[in-house]
Amino acid sequence: IEKAKNVSNKEEATVTIEVFNKLLKDRDNRPYLDQLNYHLGLLVKEDNSEEAITYFKQSLQHSRKDDFQKELSYEALGNSFFDKTTFLVAGAYYDSILQITQSHNTKRVRSIKRKRDK
Repeated sequence: IEKAKNVSNKEEATVTIEVFNKLLKDRDNRPYLDQLNYHLGLLVKEDNSEEAITYFKQSLQHSRKDDFQKELSYEALGNSFFDKTTFLVAGAYYDSILQITQSHNTKRVRSIKRKRDK
């Protein structure tokens, strides 16, 4: 996961995507499927936004206890739909963040709230 955060070019991204696909198939990585899918969605977002949305949704499906990971996945989905000018769907994802967040006074949550209100 840390390797995915430090990808700087397309060649590294391609190799990292292949590694992540192998990790997703491995049974031992089931507790980390939410994080793996989220970072895989971030890696493919520039090339294929529809595939990225699929990975973000899978991240939400596999998320169990980690509310912060859910928030990140909802935010990524909201931003994807916001960029596509599908504002109602994006607003629904932003509302989901506001419902599960524990800290309503962070800079990230306040900016999401402003974006949703606009």
